[in-house]
Amino acid sequence: HLQQLLQQHDLVVDCLFGYSFAGPMREPYPKIIAGFRSVADKILSVDIPSGWDVEKGNITGELFEPGANISLMLPKLGMEHYK
Repeated sequence: HLQQLLQQHDLVVDCLFGYSFAGPMREPYPKIIAGFRSVADKILSVDIPSGWDVEKGNITGELFEPGANISLMLPKLGMEHYK
């Protein structure tokens, strides 16, 4: 159901967590973030992509890379290698 919902839209705004999020994710967030991979080019992340470490970025390389990101303050260190 989530995949269908994501596919139906031209833009998906990712603002699930704040930049200070830490610790393991609890359900349903891992499923939502996994679903973002299939529509990554349509995602606009706010401040830093959900699940990314604010200082180290996409540590595992398994998270989605959004089509665009907008920083609310200064760019975060974790976005240094964002393309």
